[in-house]
Amino acid sequence: MPEPLFMPATIRERAESDGRTVEVRIMPWDTVVDTPEGREAFARGAFAGTDARRVTIESQRHGGTLVGRGEQLVEHDDAAYLFARVSETPAGDELLTLIRDGVISEASVAFKPVKTRRAKGVLVREAVELWRVAILERGNYPGAGVVALRGKSEGTDVADDNETGRDDGQAIRDAMAPLVERMTGLDERVSQLAIHAAVPEPQLEYRARSLGELLSAVADDPTLNRALVDQITTNNPGVVPAGTLAQVRNIINTGRPTVNAFGGGRPLPSTGMTVNWPRMTAPADLLTIYDVQATEKADIVSALVSFGSGTTNVATYAGGSDISYQLIRRSEPPYLELYAETMLAAWAKRTNLAFLTYVTANATGSEVWVPAGDTDGSAFVAALVNASVEVQAATGSPASFALLGTAAFSAIAGILAQTSVNPASVAGTATAAGLRVNVSGIEVIHEPALGAATGLVSNTLAASWLEDPVGAPALIEADDVSKLGRNRAYWNLGAPALFIPAGVVEFAAVLGEEPAGRTATRSAKAS
Repeated sequence: MPEPLFMPATIRERAESDGRTVEVRIMPWDTVVDTPEGREAFARGAFAGTDARRVTIESQRHGGTLVGRGEQLVEHDDAAYLFARVSETPAGDELLTLIRDGVISEASVAFKPVKTRRAKGVLVREAVELWRVAILERGNYPGAGVVALRGKSEGTDVADDNETGRDDGQAIRDAMAPLVERMTGLDERVSQLAIHAAVPEPQLEYRARSLGELLSAVADDPTLNRALVDQITTNNPGVVPAGTLAQVRNIINTGRPTVNAFGGGRPLPSTGMTVNWPRMTAPADLLTIYDVQATEKADIVSALVSFGSGTTNVATYAGGSDISYQLIRRSEPPYLELYAETMLAAWAKRTNLAFLTYVTANATGSEVWVPAGDTDGSAFVAALVNASVEVQAATGSPASFALLGTAAFSAIAGILAQTSVNPASVAGTATAAGLRVNVSGIEVIHEPALGAATGLVSNTLAASWLEDPVGAPALIEADDVSKLGRNRAYWNLGAPALFIPAGVVEFAAVLGEEPAGRTATRSAKAS
């Protein structure tokens, strides 16, 4: 057996720096260990693309004091190696002393999985984002640890160095590799000869005066002229297991069209389960509080200016399961990954619907569009301009987007697609790929959660979805020891904030002829 590359008792010092650079063998390839997620191993190349300068060094444990950062990461046939500099701090000096004295010498990595496959029950990490390396007393992976310490050139017992950053044993093994390969091939050949010797071949001899006579003899010999027994997959179910694709096709993450249209999720205040914001309650018209002075020394206009409070309640959104260890460790594709993907899709759909429902219920403006007869999209543009004017009057800025339900969105997209042959008359653009529609400079967004023929026109000043954390639910988990399970839940806090109700205009599509009294109905609601 070749000697192991990592030998804590023989950590060497090299005369190449000021004594603060450590060479760490961070991960041996294809070494299987047990982890809380199951059996795990790293494939060669897992750290490719890692920026060593962003990798920090922890002292004595994960979560310990940060004492340095990486400088270079190289991957060799046996393992990945990190060259790191330890900072001149008390904690850094303590770590170097413990390494030199042989008190601690092993290593452990903290990383984010990027690409993982499962092979024979083992989670094989093919690509990871390396975050931290801890130098500690006990690591999880055998062979991971400090292999060299680069010491000062004066007064240091310096061992031979090599350019690869590996120990001398590796150089010897590299030189012996061709011989080892030939010996391995010789062993395989000897094994094949032994099999042939154990199963004697039939002793057959044919003497023929011509090729035809030889073929006739072969045809008459039942030993050679026989039908081979078919061996097919259906006769061998024990060795041909069913394959499973890694991707679940029907976990549909529709995203958050409404939340994103209003500027995306924004952070909640740091405290409280209600959110308040000031809003002007008087005057109704700014012209009543600021006007021309009638004459010099005449009284200027004076009127009440007051501010009330807008408010919304913070709600908790959550979902979770108690997942058995058997399911966690024996599933392929990994159940935890699929569970996380499903919960993320559910979080997006639920929070988007909560915000959409609240904004729609409290919107005050209204516009109507009749697709019938709108052959070039001009009627849609007219209704959109009217809605934008309402948004500007309420918020100070025109509309920046329109959210439409499926039927209304399809109607305007169809009109634009038909008129695209004459660009001079087109009110906007529509593409089937990506379902992107732009009308008169305003983005039209498909929102399936809206009523089929309804919509909203607004901008990012009128409303916002407030949440904590922003952009994704938080994960909380704990082991359920008595049941051999893991409680895993995703949760977040969320609150819909409608700052200016008049800045959200309902946009209805009348699928058919325009009903009598449409204008009067619209005006009554707007008032």
